[in-house]
Amino acid sequence: KYQYAGEVYMEVDRLYRYSDSARSSLINASRAFHASGDYYMCRLAASRFIEDFPESRQAPQAKYLIGLCFYEQIPDVSRDQRPAKEALRVFTELIEEYPESKYVSQAKEKFNEALTQIAGQELEIGKYYMEKDQILAAIGRYKVVVESYSMTPYQEEGFFRLFEAFTLLGINEKSKVYFEKLKQSYPN
Repeated sequence: KYQYAGEVYMEVDRLYRYSDSARSSLINASRAFHASGDYYMCRLAASRFIEDFPESRQAPQAKYLIGLCFYEQIPDVSRDQRPAKEALRVFTELIEEYPESKYVSQAKEKFNEALTQIAGQELEIGKYYMEKDQILAAIGRYKVVVESYSMTPYQEEGFFRLFEAFTLLGINEKSKVYFEKLKQSYPN
């Protein structure tokens, strides 16, 4: 009964604000709400914990739970990637504010997965533009993939799609540039 437990912990926080009991109840509430799948309440409890107790040794866990809530709501690449962008923001804050935390390695892993998700969406939007014969718009999206998301697995397809788009436009010099980059970076 995680939802009920979260509500009870929140009530302890409301009744005994700024006490040691409130501190532990807020972090326990955010864990309980996360376990119940109530991401909104988890983020609320964890945010309040960080606001009230920013120097606590449990603050990195609260920040991680906030990021995890956004991360677990990331949809497939064809949908709005706002949760992925929020997860990136929160995980970046966690890594910068608490570099010695045990949650940093998990945050970095999830950060990379969220980044890959956003790159995948950029590529999908580019493909959509190609289908609609809006090649210049597609080129803009593909360039974002190869320049801003070079550390993701989508860079390879981004190079290929740029080669394809410039070939369709008849700009052979540019298409050769991207073909050579593709050949050099991904010889197989």
